[in-house]
Amino acid sequence: MAAEKLSISFDPETIDRARRAASRRGMALSTWIDRAARREADLDEARAALEAQFAEHGEPEEDVRAAAREALAAAGVGRPEPGADTAARRKGLNRLDALSSDGEE
Repeated sequence: MAAEKLSISFDPETIDRARRAASRRGMALSTWIDRAARREADLDEARAALEAQFAEHGEPEEDVRAAAREALAAAGVGRPEPGADTAARRKGLNRLDALSSDGEE
């Protein structure tokens, strides 16, 4: 993937937190920031799509909302993840990151 270099400014506390988070994940700061920006852009695009859906079709009825909440609960969405699972997931993600990383900062 080609990268575009740019100069951006951060609040000092924000960049310190980002550096710590990237270090904990064992990845370059630029990789961590890229992923964080992608996640935020994905969420923003999902919100925009949802707003467009509601504008065109209206908001779902309460019974449909309840069914969706039940399906999410059944899938475990919103439940805390056990610590061992978190550690194993992070280890796997870090391994994948190492395999796909160009070593760029």
